[in-house]
Amino acid sequence: MTIGDLFKKWKLENSSLIVGFASVEFAPTEEDQAAAWDMYVKLVTRTATQPFLPNTGDEKKALEYVYLLFETTRNILKEKGRKAEQFTKIVIIVLNQVVRPFTAK
Repeated sequence: MTIGDLFKKWKLENSSLIVGFASVEFAPTEEDQAAAWDMYVKLVTRTATQPFLPNTGDEKKALEYVYLLFETTRNILKEKGRKAEQFTKIVIIVLNQVVRPFTAK
């Protein structure tokens, strides 16, 4: 099963979202957009999302931030509640199908 198949299973089929690993359609609400913005801000301000030059940066800290994505996501989901249903569907799929296998290694 592909990531796109998982999105379809969760009925994400109204607007187009294209990321490196999937293309899916969904219809975000204002709450979905607010949740996505919160996640975006948290992601782009973390070490893990910035390129490392050879022999620079703290790889251990970057990996800790990847692990903390689960806690960060839970906090956003608690704050936004059920009103950010589309965001919830997407972020759960990405965390469980993309990030979790990476952290398991």
